Amino acid sequence: MMRIDLVRSFLLAGLTLSTALAADTKDPFPAALTAIERGQTKTLPPELATHVLAPYLAHALLQKNPKRPQAERLEFLKQYPDGPLAQGIAEGLLREFAAASEHQNVLALRHYVRQTSDRCLLLQSEIALNERPASEIVLDIVAIWDTPNSLPDSCNPLISYADSLKAIGPKEVQSRIEKAFLHGQAQLGVYLAQRLGKTEQIAYQHAHDLLHAPSKQRRSLKTWPDDAPHREAISLAIARLAKRDQAWAITLWREANSRFKFESAQSARMLDPIALYRANDYASDASTWLGLIEVGQDSSMTREWRVREALARDDILAADQALARLDATQQQDPRWRYWRAVIDERLKRTDTAQAAFRALADSPTFFGFLAADHLALPYNLCLREPPTPEAAATLVQAIPGIQRALALYQLDHHRWAAREWDFVLPTLTEAEKVAASVQAQAIGWFDRAPFALTKPEEMRFYSLRFPNAYLPSIVSWSKQAQIRPSFAAGVMRAESALVVDAVSGANAYGLMQLLPSTGKRIAKLEGVPFTSNQRLFDPDFNIRLGTRYLNELLNKQSLSEYAVLAAYNAGPSRMALWQTQRGQLPVDVFIETIPFKETREYIARVLSFDLIYDWRLNGDVMPLSDRLKTKTIADTGLRKTVTCRLPGATPAIQPKSPTARASATHR
Repeated sequence: MMRIDLVRSFLLAGLTLSTALAADTKDPFPAALTAIERGQTKTLPPELATHVLAPYLAHALLQKNPKRPQAERLEFLKQYPDGPLAQGIAEGLLREFAAASEHQNVLALRHYVRQTSDRCLLLQSEIALNERPASEIVLDIVAIWDTPNSLPDSCNPLISYADSLKAIGPKEVQSRIEKAFLHGQAQLGVYLAQRLGKTEQIAYQHAHDLLHAPSKQRRSLKTWPDDAPHREAISLAIARLAKRDQAWAITLWREANSRFKFESAQSARMLDPIALYRANDYASDASTWLGLIEVGQDSSMTREWRVREALARDDILAADQALARLDATQQQDPRWRYWRAVIDERLKRTDTAQAAFRALADSPTFFGFLAADHLALPYNLCLREPPTPEAAATLVQAIPGIQRALALYQLDHHRWAAREWDFVLPTLTEAEKVAASVQAQAIGWFDRAPFALTKPEEMRFYSLRFPNAYLPSIVSWSKQAQIRPSFAAGVMRAESALVVDAVSGANAYGLMQLLPSTGKRIAKLEGVPFTSNQRLFDPDFNIRLGTRYLNELLNKQSLSEYAVLAAYNAGPSRMALWQTQRGQLPVDVFIETIPFKETREYIARVLSFDLIYDWRLNGDVMPLSDRLKTKTIADTGLRKTVTCRLPGATPAIQPKSPTARASATHR
């Protein structure tokens, strides 16, 4: 057995990274890594021992040894205790120590525990060593146990331990069964019911069968007893079925509701998803289903759809009542603050509406911009200036993970770089995140700030979140495609968050997320070769094809940019259907009533980004309300000023670039 004092001595040792990556192409790291991978060297070159990327060379040496002795891996942790490489090695060691019942060594690695399986191994060692009171450990076990998913095998001894202390009772079992059924894990629910009585076991088996074979079990439903276990189980099955098959859920609800005496919460559990999906489909009976849910029993999503369904019918009184049912958090959301003001105005509550619009106009969001347009106010964008690259470098120098990420990116190990960055990011302060983003931008790594700076105050670092990267290509190709540059930039920013080599689950490539088939077709129209999908990772090439594609979509959508965005995100056929169903609605209502959350938010996000890029290019902006009109293929000529109404903040007026302005306002 490895001595615990040896493990601790390895883990308590630190490393000072004193040598930064050389900026020129003669950095010795690539050659050293290649030599190790080819087996040409079996030791870390002494001159690279303090190199910022020394952990990667040491890790490569470890990988070349198929046996990877524990002592060598522990030595690695001693030298390089932080980062994703150390994390992977530590997790492997922890599992080996747990398998060998080396509990002290497991505890020595506790700060590396991230996964549930390893958490369970750690708790086993704590129990074995009486590290904490049993009452504390049991609370942790129950928290792990209460999940809708199956647990890893390493947790089984913990469940047995909790059972020996009678810590998991019927209440905890029922809670987990409910989670399992509602998350599509009905078989797990049946398994868990073995902890309950025979009646409960039968009820949950019936519910499982009803969920998976409703047509077959429909007749059996009439023969099942109206007891508490069956009422609970059936309500779970119908609630889950509603997410998959509305028609069957409605049929079974009607038949079950006439036979079983459901409690109020059980009825709401079934009615809520049925009403939600009827509203989402704008079915003629949607308001009827919504009306069956008692106040306080509907979910947050259903409360929101109650508003949308009323807006789609232009039922102002119903919309007013629906807005009143939103919870406190929802009522503070800019989206619902906007619709509250709109409805108040239509109901002649003029003073209340004006005050609401005025307060909302200070929000630098899609709905805040709409409110500002409504009152003819300037947009409120309060710029925060980041530190200079020199000041940022000083701060970042003390963060090894960021130093490694920057070095790896400069050497074209982009995936390793992103892994290092993502690993350390949650530990950084705002100042450190901003400084790291400045340094990343300085080396052309533009996609870091959009993911790092996500809190409200951090989002005011507009120069980092909306950098000038690729704007020359955007302006040039947009001019040729006869579209607004800021619109193209907004699409690019929303589609890829500036990740040059982004590939989506739908196989869309690059900055503007083009499908290879679309890219190949547009390239042919442009008369340029499309040699492989990888060409779409070339920013200029991708932007050239993407802007041409946007022009094509604009011409198909009557030059309406919001319609293009809906088609771009959800598909032209869906957009055509929505226009047929609700195309007569005002544009803001039409966007709000789009059934897909992703598409609603995509339109709002792109048009907000469009406005911010317009400001970045020109200093003033075309009104958002004009962007929602048809034929916005060129700047309307109407411009709005941007100001900062935040007390003490830097005025958000940026100098205009005559060249950029000329390019951006073509007609």
